[in-house]
Amino acid sequence: RNSRHHVMALRYLPLQEMKIDAIVLLAGVNDLSIRLSQGDEYGPAALQKSDVQSKLIAETFTGLARGDPRAPWLKRTVLWQLLRGLKSRLADQPKPSGVQDRGGAIYQTWRKHRQEASTLIRTLPDLSAALNEYARNIKELSALARAKSVRLIVMTQPTMWRPGLPANLESLLWFGGVGDFQTRSRQPYYSVESLAAGMKRYNDTLLEVCKSENIECIDLSNLEKDTSVFYDDVHFNEGGARTVARTIADHLKARPPFTSH
Repeated sequence: RNSRHHVMALRYLPLQEMKIDAIVLLAGVNDLSIRLSQGDEYGPAALQKSDVQSKLIAETFTGLARGDPRAPWLKRTVLWQLLRGLKSRLADQPKPSGVQDRGGAIYQTWRKHRQEASTLIRTLPDLSAALNEYARNIKELSALARAKSVRLIVMTQPTMWRPGLPANLESLLWFGGVGDFQTRSRQPYYSVESLAAGMKRYNDTLLEVCKSENIECIDLSNLEKDTSVFYDDVHFNEGGARTVARTIADHLKARPPFTSH
């Protein structure tokens, strides 16, 4: 989800026992989105709070061995979670409001919410504390990877956001809302220009941390900002997925163990 969840995953996953020797991580947009959506309620010290950590662990490992730590022990077991998922699929139960469905119809709702924004915010809030937290989380990920002898490769976050985005492309967007914008209409939204500026600051922060901590980094921020890559703000369509796959493959093939140079 965001860098907080990535930290939880690296803290608790038995990577060596799982025989994982490398992690490729794309991060940034959800960190920005949470900061903007939570407004003044955003807490940059979340990872230092035990109650927040418990929630993050449950979110990170949903469907795995860790469920909600507050649930009865039976409901925290893998078997219970697998059976619950199977029952839901067999019954073809409708998804809760705001949850992605198999056909992607929810995107029409989310896009409509943005198009009916109560106001368009053109100035970003102070991102300093959030960017500092993001940098801390990336540094912790690097330290955890080194401690577990795992290779870490991070990537900057590409988006469709840019000044002067044509109306036909802007109609595909749904990110950038304030509050519970995925389930509620008429929420305030940040402009495309402000979202682009905010994402650049997160990507610049990532590049700076990669340089200072000697972390492998693939810069994807210069991908085309249109439907040759994306089907919404940040998610790849087939063309985008192929482009990113080739970029990652080229990065790996140019370095050990695939080359001795």
